[in-house]
Amino acid sequence: DLTTSSEQVSQDYYDSEDAHIFYTNVWGGDNIHIGAYDECATLGVVDKTEQVRLASVRVLELLTANVDIRPDWRVMDMGSALGGCSRYLAKTFGCHVLGVDLSKKECEVNLKKTTRAGLDHLVDVKCCSFTDTGEEDASFDLIISEDSFLHAGKFRADCIKEASRLLKPGGYLIFTDPMEADDVDKTKLQAIYNRIHLEDMGSVKFYKAAAASSGLNFVAFDQKTEHLITHYATVQAILREKEAELIATTSINPEYLRNMDKGLSYWVDGGRQGLLNYGILTFQKPAASIEDLAQAAAKAAQAAMQCAQ
Repeated sequence: DLTTSSEQVSQDYYDSEDAHIFYTNVWGGDNIHIGAYDECATLGVVDKTEQVRLASVRVLELLTANVDIRPDWRVMDMGSALGGCSRYLAKTFGCHVLGVDLSKKECEVNLKKTTRAGLDHLVDVKCCSFTDTGEEDASFDLIISEDSFLHAGKFRADCIKEASRLLKPGGYLIFTDPMEADDVDKTKLQAIYNRIHLEDMGSVKFYKAAAASSGLNFVAFDQKTEHLITHYATVQAILREKEAELIATTSINPEYLRNMDKGLSYWVDGGRQGLLNYGILTFQKPAASIEDLAQAAAKAAQAAMQCAQ
């Protein structure tokens, strides 16, 4: 069950046929998040669709570059969408991944793609809210999210709180999110707020505070706002190239494409004007203290005694 109105708006949007056609044909297929357009990914690549695809994989490499992910780890992909991140993690590191997402349609597509990739023994998919996943406390070594907390609206802090609850001591929360710049004049972002049906966006300052209040330590912020600008501009160029074809060969609403084009311009302009921020945020749950370990051992012993009785 959904817990917030902003989540309902997000689910309705991503479950729509127009959004499905757009994101699978224009935005990058398996990965529908902002990409990293550095030379490692796109040097010498002319085709814009291929640029988006490669940049989307490159940001996954950057997200996981500073953590030693092991096959025995359990990982959650918060906002798994079509499952590109989940399958990358499973294929690259051999770890078990649970993808959670609000969109029933995207979860269904994710399951089909994962089965076709032969990774359904490592990747599971759950359609649920980020703020209430229903998973056990301290059961994940790593939680990754790409550009998803934005959609939680005023419940973004609850996403961070849920991530903290789910992480094992020493576990990591690593995520990207399109954000407003710290202390920005919010009136200048009203067009974007209206576009995404939200009253505000997160910020680095906000996420640091939310993480601290949930018991997570700040590790690093790798700023990559230039890639946000490049990504939205590239997707807009692809949209304009494919618009006539999409209208002629699919059921997509032309009005949807016109609004999307306008919205992409807002993101590009906001980035160029310094109103937006984007990058990789890393937080860590403190490792268990000796006292915590002793308490856990005592609880386990007590539970064993009760079972014996």
